[in-house]
Parts: sequence; structure tokens; C-alpha cells
Amino acid sequence: MAGKSAQIPGVSEPAWMERLVIVLSVGFLATLLLAPLVLVFGMAFSKGIDTYLRAISEPAAWSAIKLTLIAAAISVPINTVFGVAAAWAITKFEFPGKSTLISLIDVPF
Repeated sequence: MAGKSAQIPGVSEPAWMERLVIVLSVGFLATLLLAPLVLVFGMAFSKGIDTYLRAISEPAAWSAIKLTLIAAAISVPINTVFGVAAAWAITKFEFPGKSTLISLIDVPF
């Protein structure tokens, strides 16, 4: 059934509307992800690739890169373990403070 959208009871949006919403959503997300990357790399190479290569070869730059990788290597597994544990506890059990915990998880820091 090419061109037909999945029929959901009570919902009858035209197929072109679904495609438009998908295209707008993907475009918005791509903009949010790609615009910062374009700006960062644009500024990094604004004075030429030679300047960039000189800056990246400095010991301070390598120290910053190393520190970033170490911090990520430590924080990602810890966040993964606690995130999975929190998700499991929230979905599996009822306990006092559950709504507060959900609210704290939803607050962007």
C-alpha cells in the first residue's frame, strides 16, 4: 500500500501532512545538530588550516583533549548504569517520592 498512511482509529490526516511533519522535524533536528558543528569548525579553520594544526599540536591542547576523553570514559558508564537502574525502578515499582524523582529527571541541568 504505497502512499497510504497507517490508519489509526479517530485520526485521518492526509499522507502529505504526515510527510510534511516528518520533513520539518528532521530538518529542525538536523539544524540543531549541524549548525553548532558548522560554526565550531568554521571558527577553527577561519585563520587557515596551518594555524589550526599548530594550535592542535600544542601540549595544552593535547592535555585538554586527554582530560575530555578521560571524563567521558568515566561519566558515560556511570550515567548509563544509574540511568538504567532509575528507569527500571520507576517503571517496575511504586514508591514514595516517585513523582519527585520523575520531575528531577525531567529538569534539564
